[in-house]
Amino acid sequence: FQKWSVDMNMAACESLKLNHPQTQVRNDAAGDFLLLLKEWYKLCKRYVFSNDKTTDTSGSVNSTRETSESSSSSADDSESEEYEVEKLVDICYGDPDKTGNNGLKFK
Repeated sequence: FQKWSVDMNMAACESLKLNHPQTQVRNDAAGDFLLLLKEWYKLCKRYVFSNDKTTDTSGSVNSTRETSESSSSSADDSESEEYEVEKLVDICYGDPDKTGNNGLKFK
């Protein structure tokens, strides 16, 4: 069970963080937070609630993969590499890096 608070006002977020340290406070638009919840639900349906993937006792996916493409010009070096993600530190929906691409962002 996790307590969340979402507000666009930075001063309100700072006050909430000070007065409710057990609460995850996010300085996001309510619409972005709603989209985050919808996308998270889709991921849970696909990876956690699916019988195709194994999960540990905490409910996290054991074999989440991230693909990285090599920037080398050689054909042999252009194959992708696989990385195992141990844990997610943070997640948001939107465009925090101002790249012009909205979507789920993981840390």
